[in-house]
Amino acid sequence: MSAPNVWQAVEYAYAHEEVLADAQRRFALAAQHLFEPHAVELSASSAGKCVLDVWAYLHDRYDLPENRETELAKMDGGTLYGARIAALFAAGYEKIHPWATVEIETQVEHEGIPGHLDIVIRPGEAIADVWIVEVKTTFSTFPFADPPDYHVIQAAKYALAEGAPGFSVFTLLPAAQRRKGEPARFHHQADFATADWQGRVAREYERLEKARFDTPPLADPQEAWRCTYCRFGACPQNPRHDPLALEEEFVL
Repeated sequence: MSAPNVWQAVEYAYAHEEVLADAQRRFALAAQHLFEPHAVELSASSAGKCVLDVWAYLHDRYDLPENRETELAKMDGGTLYGARIAALFAAGYEKIHPWATVEIETQVEHEGIPGHLDIVIRPGEAIADVWIVEVKTTFSTFPFADPPDYHVIQAAKYALAEGAPGFSVFTLLPAAQRRKGEPARFHHQADFATADWQGRVAREYERLEKARFDTPPLADPQEAWRCTYCRFGACPQNPRHDPLALEEEFVL
């Protein structure tokens, strides 16, 4: 099958009362489980993270408190936005394409790596291929071009789990701003062929496998976005690093 038009299906759901009611029902069902505690494990969403950060998470070595404001305003908000978009899309797409079935907020696994899949489209017996949609949210006000590679790798991992030849990353931009007379763009869709990313997926999760070992791996190169949110203060690259709090037995 070809890539779906995510926003078209979302708009269709909003425009038809009975479809919107179906979307509300789907969202209510999905929302029951959105904030349940996650198992402590290497997952598909670990893509792009520093391997030392993942190691600290898996081995209960975080020594910095969680930022509740960031968690509530960004992470939880993004989770809710994703489930809302998924529910609207599922209701709208199935109405436009009555031969298709759309599943949302499902658990998958590929080569021992579990993940939480936002949307999988099963077009029915007439078309064998399935399609994956991963929904992301960014609260940046800067112009958005394409999703970062780690988001694409995560979505490609889900596509491999489902045997999907293609996938999309749909990004919601709640804080988008009007710039230079151009209207604000509040959503963006990028479509990909799974085969083009299969090698990148294999290399990324092979890199992250080191986080499962007892011995801490070397930290990845410092990057502002991932070092800022890292909760492993023993790492010297962490902006909140406190050398006095470094455990004596830990050597980076």
